[in-house]
Amino acid sequence: MSDRALLPLPARPFDVFGGMNRQAYQGDTPTHPYANNLGTAVCTTDPEVIADVTQKPAASGMTVDERLRFHILDVEPAHPLNHDNGDYVMVRDGDATGDCFVPDAGVGVIQGYHLGAYVTNWMTPSDGRLQVAFYSNGSNCCPGSTGCNSLSCSGLAYPYTGPSLESIDYREYQAGATPLLLPMRFPGQYYDPETDLAENWNRFYDPSTGRYLELEPFWSVPRNASTRPTASSYVAAGLYSVAGSNPVDYSDPTGLFKVVGNCPNLDGALALAQQWAGCNSQGQPNNDGQTQDDGNPCNFKCQQLLNNCQTNLPQLCAALASGQGPLAFISSLLTGGNASGEWYQTFGFASFSPGACSDPSLVQNLAETILHEALHASGNLSRPDTSDNPCSALTLAGSCEQRR
Repeated sequence: MSDRALLPLPARPFDVFGGMNRQAYQGDTPTHPYANNLGTAVCTTDPEVIADVTQKPAASGMTVDERLRFHILDVEPAHPLNHDNGDYVMVRDGDATGDCFVPDAGVGVIQGYHLGAYVTNWMTPSDGRLQVAFYSNGSNCCPGSTGCNSLSCSGLAYPYTGPSLESIDYREYQAGATPLLLPMRFPGQYYDPETDLAENWNRFYDPSTGRYLELEPFWSVPRNASTRPTASSYVAAGLYSVAGSNPVDYSDPTGLFKVVGNCPNLDGALALAQQWAGCNSQGQPNNDGQTQDDGNPCNFKCQQLLNNCQTNLPQLCAALASGQGPLAFISSLLTGGNASGEWYQTFGFASFSPGACSDPSLVQNLAETILHEALHASGNLSRPDTSDNPCSALTLAGSCEQRR
């Protein structure tokens, strides 16, 4: 969280999983649908309290804000033509009862037909305590009607479900500052307040569980489905986990793989492999996939070899895009980590020249390895993968490097 000058504030608004600081709280009307004639229409004195929640008081020099999350909100809306304010939720300071954050009598109240999940604005109670009160009048008019005589429903007894509070978010920051909640979470994630999920490029992350919603993408590939672990072992196998269930030491910037450590030669080797294959850095073939002399005879000969073996160039270029599977797999192995996720299951472990990440003279060797694994990833599973098979990944990648 930052202030208006984008300087970091000293309190964390998130928990260790990247979710908002949040307290679960079940607050409801006595019945669903709710009855008529509940409470009073005055915020400060309404006795129909459906929630009374307290967070820790603000420390010296700090401010604590809170906001309410309703699992569902379905109450009678106002009917202005019938001079009817409808039914509504009100919120007041639990200690300074004269202060109402969500007032009564129609203006700014919480009400509406079939609103579903609903989140209020931030409120600042004097000592961390909020009370949520509810008022219902003597009748329930039909939703959307101008009065209580609509012929589209049963008139005075329409069954509104009511409000159902599920949790309270809270944040703490320096007194006098204007807080600004930034949407960044773990590396590669962007928080969506409407769904309360974080988009991670290829998957959605749920901070309430610390897991992805979608299965590891590798297991969605048809050729891998038959060997996918059984449902009972999904979590144990880490197929929904983030960064190997250790986002403190590792990262998962695209939702596809775990990144371990640092490899200084990796960017240069990747760019070289892309040039050999005729791909751009965005993972697309140059020249619409047609072999074309770019002035470098070595690149031209490499692309000829790939075409002669009917390599799927769009898939190969996609696999060579920065941050994709084979690259991450190689990065994990070269920097001393254990490969995790999709490419481990496909390629197993490989051996690399010592110093391939740090020795500048081995950049081409690393580029050959990247191209080799990308050929497998793009469907070039020609067997045997040996030097006497002209279309094996081993031969093609080795030939491209030898033509330097």
